[in-house]
Amino acid sequence: MSLPFRVKPDAYEVSVGGVLTQIQRGREVVIAYVSRGLSAAEKNYSPTETEALGAVYCCKQWRHYLFGGVAYVITDHKPNLAMSDRKIANKRVHNWALELQEYGLTFVHKAGKEHVDADAVSRQPQPPPSLSASVNSGIPLCHHCNQPADGSKEIRSGMAAALAGVQADVSPLQVERGFLDRVREELLRDPLLKDHFKYFAEGVLPREAKKVKQILLEESVFEEKRGLLYRYEGRGTERKEQLVVPEACRKTVMVMNHDHQLGGHPGANRLTEKTLLHFWWPGLRADTREWVASCRECKEKLKPKAKRVPQTVPVPSRPWHTLGIDVSGPFSTNRRGNRFMLVVTDHFGKDVETFARLELPAHVVAEIFCRHSPFEVLLSDTGTNFLAEIVSEVLKILRVRRKVTAGYHPQCTGLTERYNQTWEQAVGKQLRTENELDWGLYLQPFNFSYRMTPHSETGLTLFQLTHGYEPTHMLRVEPVSSETRSPPVAYNDYYSVIHQNRLELIETT
Repeated sequence: MSLPFRVKPDAYEVSVGGVLTQIQRGREVVIAYVSRGLSAAEKNYSPTETEALGAVYCCKQWRHYLFGGVAYVITDHKPNLAMSDRKIANKRVHNWALELQEYGLTFVHKAGKEHVDADAVSRQPQPPPSLSASVNSGIPLCHHCNQPADGSKEIRSGMAAALAGVQADVSPLQVERGFLDRVREELLRDPLLKDHFKYFAEGVLPREAKKVKQILLEESVFEEKRGLLYRYEGRGTERKEQLVVPEACRKTVMVMNHDHQLGGHPGANRLTEKTLLHFWWPGLRADTREWVASCRECKEKLKPKAKRVPQTVPVPSRPWHTLGIDVSGPFSTNRRGNRFMLVVTDHFGKDVETFARLELPAHVVAEIFCRHSPFEVLLSDTGTNFLAEIVSEVLKILRVRRKVTAGYHPQCTGLTERYNQTWEQAVGKQLRTENELDWGLYLQPFNFSYRMTPHSETGLTLFQLTHGYEPTHMLRVEPVSSETRSPPVAYNDYYSVIHQNRLELIETT
């Protein structure tokens, strides 16, 4: 690993590829080969863009080899040499050159007739792995829990682990040890929190007068329950129970709320509000800002945004009263054969429903209307699948009033368009060139994160506005003993509480 690496990329009409080599004992030794076909959009790139794409693709594939060492990119395309000093007029190639900065690469030109090894690899694109291959590695799984039937532990990472239900070593959640158990242990060791915990758990005050004064001033805010320390904020329906997290466990919370597939890579403000719903520690706001600022995926996909006065739009009287509907795409056809996404938004609670499809004929749109209780207003553009006769008949049966936006004026469906933009940016932070066909797998995990994050307009989560209560965070779920029986549910009382909560939430918004 201490020897310099030589990345030799090349591009062909329908594919890109490359060879990774080293000079060992005077001989060039091959370390790895890689190649892939071009997407329909990439086939329209200029020769300069395609050659640059080949270099970027190879470097990302071999990042674990190149990062932190010495590496040369040997190319037979002279314009690629400009990527080293980033003096490039082409915006796409310029952005790729910025992405390659972290590797500290040196670009070297080589005549095409001496570049035959990379040329041969680039002409043999490897087909992308199928979805089943990316999830199933051949180990027999129990059909009920997706765990290996032979008792072994299979190591998976990324979306494959999320789909298969198998926890990978890189995940913040440890299978053999619960997060709350770690918090209980670390509270007694944390230099800033152990005095608070000892007082609320055992009634023991520290010796320093300054700490005693601070603890007594905060006596009404903190409470110890089941070996954990909780902090309370707000009143009434806005009262939040926040788990106090020691320093050793904070990384797990940040990864789950931001980096994980169910995190969605929110910005600093949204990450702060999302975390404060369930957790608290001293300096949390500064930590979330620093976490987002240091996220490589967020920095690569960050787009400057001009501040503007928010639009004032009529707010319906209840959830799922007025729906906005729009089609996003076409995207690259994913492994399940889908290339369009139908987005349905609730104009009251800002909740969303999304459906990935290969095509979106009118009958598919009509079927989706039956998923929720009858709504009263539908807002859409002039797409033929929204104005078709079958859709009109369904709306007439449901007694739904339809509003159609003006042509070429997407601001009319701004709420739905804004979701499309947020989704594309968030999923783009997690997708890589090699798994761009998996965009459909990230759709529902992102929606999970989107519903669990407070909305900037209402200050409440989409889930809470729709259902009337705040769900428990995954890290705060305690395993229930098999001997513990659930008490009988008084459904009428439960309905009364939820109904009252929803009325209070509607009044506050």
